[in-house]
Amino acid sequence: MEKDQLETQNTKKTGTVLETNIEDDIVIPVMINNKKLNFLVDTGSSVTVIDEKIANSITRPLLSSEIPQNYRQEFSNVTTVSGRLEGHQFTLLKPTTFTVGTQEINDSDIWVSLDLSLVTQSMGTKIDGIIGIDTFRRFNWKVDNDKKKVIISDTLPSASDYQA
Repeated sequence: MEKDQLETQNTKKTGTVLETNIEDDIVIPVMINNKKLNFLVDTGSSVTVIDEKIANSITRPLLSSEIPQNYRQEFSNVTTVSGRLEGHQFTLLKPTTFTVGTQEINDSDIWVSLDLSLVTQSMGTKIDGIIGIDTFRRFNWKVDNDKKKVIISDTLPSASDYQA
């Protein structure tokens, strides 16, 4: 059996969607339109965020008639750690299909585009987007800070995997 086939079978058995190395922050590879992008994982973000330069090439702004009522209200008052965002500072986008490891995601409600250049600058790593809680909650995340690894799976981890 070839190595790729064996790895695919093992991934299916363990439920592993993605295993990747990390540094101080959890930045994972995400594929959109066959292009590998770096996404920061931020459970404090309500939705997935895409850098505005990339957003223009992969999707389009939502028409006001396409924005569900609950999002209209939620996005009328957006705050970040830096303060309040005005409507002209972000755009609500029509989501497109993207892939995290082996898992395709195509049912997001809404995306937001922002200028992420300051995030990239402050982290010293190119950040193309932010995985928000809307995507985070789909998976189980095991972060090993000693080994600098994150393992994302679509199955519940066994209690025997943990010392305490």
